[in-house]
Amino acid sequence: MAEIKTLHLVPREGMQVSEKPSVVRVRFGDGYEQRRPTGLNPQLKTFQAVFRVTDESTRRW
Repeated sequence: MAEIKTLHLVPREGMQVSEKPSVVRVRFGDGYEQRRPTGLNPQLKTFQAVFRVTDESTRRW
């Protein structure tokens, strides 16, 4: 069985977070447009993280 390696990574402070709404848009033939949020959590979050390596064995990996 394969051994599972643990990466010892610590995120640095100051991680950037951006949000973008997820919307379904339906256009009808008469020019009318209906928009609604998708699902229960329509705010999609994107994280830009930078990690610091804390273990010597992880640096070589």
